[in-house]
Amino acid sequence: MARAIRFSLAGRELNLELPPPRVLVFIFGTFLAFLVLETYLFLIFQDQPIGLSPWEIAFWALLIFWSVRVEVRLPLNASMGQLFIIALALIALTSPWLVSLLVFLFQLSGNTWYKQIFNRSQDALATGLAALAWHFFQQNPVWVGGWNLSAGVGILAASTTLFLANITLVSLAIHLATATPLREVWRKNFRWLALSYFLLAPIALLLARAYETPLLANWGGWTVLLFLIPLYYSRLLKPGTLTPEEFALIQSHTTKGAELLSPARKVAFDQLVYNVILHHHERWDGRGYPKRLAGHEIPEEARIVGLADAYEAMTAGRPYRKAKTPEEALREVQELSGHQFDPRLVEAFTELWAQNPIWRDREAYIAAKEGSLLRSTSPQRSSASALPSPSEPGPRTSEE
Repeated sequence: MARAIRFSLAGRELNLELPPPRVLVFIFGTFLAFLVLETYLFLIFQDQPIGLSPWEIAFWALLIFWSVRVEVRLPLNASMGQLFIIALALIALTSPWLVSLLVFLFQLSGNTWYKQIFNRSQDALATGLAALAWHFFQQNPVWVGGWNLSAGVGILAASTTLFLANITLVSLAIHLATATPLREVWRKNFRWLALSYFLLAPIALLLARAYETPLLANWGGWTVLLFLIPLYYSRLLKPGTLTPEEFALIQSHTTKGAELLSPARKVAFDQLVYNVILHHHERWDGRGYPKRLAGHEIPEEARIVGLADAYEAMTAGRPYRKAKTPEEALREVQELSGHQFDPRLVEAFTELWAQNPIWRDREAYIAAKEGSLLRSTSPQRSSASALPSPSEPGPRTSEE
């Protein structure tokens, strides 16, 4: 359970939320492991030429800074930050100690301080280990006939090492923070993450080679940027707000879902599940859809799921809207009591929210429920869907 610690600084009170002690120990242990590995890499490779000018280092540092803010849609209903690709490309270009140091220093985020320490440390630690794997095969070339396969084998080894180190560290963090069985966390993540890593590893090597072989203005950075453009635009983006026709199409998911599953009502599930599918977007004031039911006309199970679904949508974030904090989302739920939500359920939800800290940490909630990863360099389940969600609260009646 997280606990708040208050400090007074220059007359201003500061609140610091701390994770459970075992999680905090693991975070600082990961940070210490990074420092040890970074020192080792510097001592071993300090005589190896960096191979990049200060301006080139600044260019790749900016790519790292940018990469953690961009997600790319992947197969298998997943997404990943591009830090994975950028780090692997840098491994093939410069000294290992510099790569891991850049990964640690330049991936800024708005997370709490201890999450930042863990994310930076585990990313840099995994990157440093991957760099060692890459350089092993560069120093011990692999030949098949007249073909030198050192680069291909090296990037595969680096990708495998990065994957195993990353998923192990993150799975342990999830296990310690949420008590989700470690085997379950590993199984759910390993099954679909591995393929994404290995499919994208060649892109990293291609970026490195493209940087070394300039096509424009005698600078490889332009080539790298050209390669990154299609990756960036492979995301599903919806500029602006929805048109009435687009929103009506999204609203139809309740009736379409009910129609699709109707033949299985008496075989696979009962009326309770059917009610949730059809009515979880009804509103207490009768302004919902699809039947415009009001108050107790809405099945209770649908009212419960509707509130939980709206809270999830508010805290998830969308490409067109920044995620609300748990506190902001709770306040909005309370403000919409009697309008969008059943007042009795809002009271019960508020009590549960206050009692269980997991509601105040979206990552911990998702990890406990699904065993999915915290934010990291690895591919992540697309819990914050790129599609606009009809679960989000509509215009507030109280403000109209």
